[in-house]
Amino acid sequence: IFSSLTSEFGLEEFKDDASKKFSYGIFANGLFCKRNEPVGVFVTQEQKFDGKKFNLTKECELSFTSNLPKIPATILLNVIKFFQDIQTKFSSEVYISIYWDKVKKDYFLFVPKQEVSGAAVNFENDYEMLNNPNIFIVADIHSHSSFGAFFSSTDIKDEVASRLFGVIGKVNTDNPELVFRASSNKQSIDLQINDIFDGTIDSLQDDSDYSINTEEQLTKITEIRIKKTYPIIKKGNAYNPNTIYADDYLEDYYQAHPYYDYGTK
Repeated sequence: IFSSLTSEFGLEEFKDDASKKFSYGIFANGLFCKRNEPVGVFVTQEQKFDGKKFNLTKECELSFTSNLPKIPATILLNVIKFFQDIQTKFSSEVYISIYWDKVKKDYFLFVPKQEVSGAAVNFENDYEMLNNPNIFIVADIHSHSSFGAFFSSTDIKDEVASRLFGVIGKVNTDNPELVFRASSNKQSIDLQINDIFDGTIDSLQDDSDYSINTEEQLTKITEIRIKKTYPIIKKGNAYNPNTIYADDYLEDYYQAHPYYDYGTK
């Protein structure tokens, strides 16, 4: 059986096939897949098993290698400024995406139509852009309002594409928190800021435009307050400070419990 598997999968290496998007390799710590996406090359684990039983010694690790130039730090600074503008106006999270233009060989920013609140953001996919063969999304980035930067359970659930993901927290301060990673097949590789962004260049092209006009983008952003009803406390029962009762707003709960997640629909 093992010899038949090696005819389809590389042994302690990836069996690359230029005609295929995926290549596979069997290593001492399991079966791994190398996936070549426009954003970059992702190596993820398909199955974990003890390959040492087959006298394999070389192990493989999750990894990401970009196919694109590093993103000018100007973009990151503009994203943070946009997040801060929205925080000032709505005290809410907000989402933005970084695209790559294959023709211009440059990045650009896009803000889709979205509903925002202090603890969640729900955006609408722009199918015309997603189906444009000359552009593709490089990174999904959203803010965490005044709270810290971390990948919540909702964020992890939403990471279905193979690309970069970022969260920027404490945008109401002079020192926002930032976390970024590359994800594919529900597996992620943590990245440092300098793995993604280049602070030595302002733009890739002479006519690059990475600006964000917040006032123009406000037409796409709707502030919402989400109300969720919980069982009303019964007379005689002790009040539980960790329980939300009727008419309490989720935003108020999030203020005290920053790791609480909820959807917007």
